[in-house]
Amino acid sequence: MRKTAKINIACPNQKCRFHNKKFQGNIKRNGFRKKLQNYKCITCEKQFIETIGTPLYHKKMRKKEIIRICELFTEKLSFRAVARATHHKLDTIRNLAEDMANHARQTNEFFLHDLKLNPIEVDEIWTFVKKNKKELPKNFARSVAMGIPTATLR
Repeated sequence: MRKTAKINIACPNQKCRFHNKKFQGNIKRNGFRKKLQNYKCITCEKQFIETIGTPLYHKKMRKKEIIRICELFTEKLSFRAVARATHHKLDTIRNLAEDMANHARQTNEFFLHDLKLNPIEVDEIWTFVKKNKKELPKNFARSVAMGIPTATLR
């Protein structure tokens, strides 16, 4: 049997002993599903795709289209205007905005509770990210804003 490489992905199964532990050697690549890398935990046999834990998980739209919609959100357009500009249903745009807001809330909760930062420090982090966004590669800034792993950028 071939030795598994230590991959920068953690098992999302909360019952697995390697839950949220990266580089443990328990994750192996398991083909592709709709052009996304499929992974499998050899400990708990859970299969998952690379977008798990991101706002792109279970989305039928292409990543470029979601990024385009998010860019329109930053222009402070209404949901109806974004729907008209992208030719998507209004409910689709609202659901995507809700998923993005939930992901941002989870990121802030991680900073506050897991890293034990105070709200002022979290605000400083986001200010730092916003100021240095121009110096980073174009794809990197978008991926961080959307929570996309940088390994998926090509």
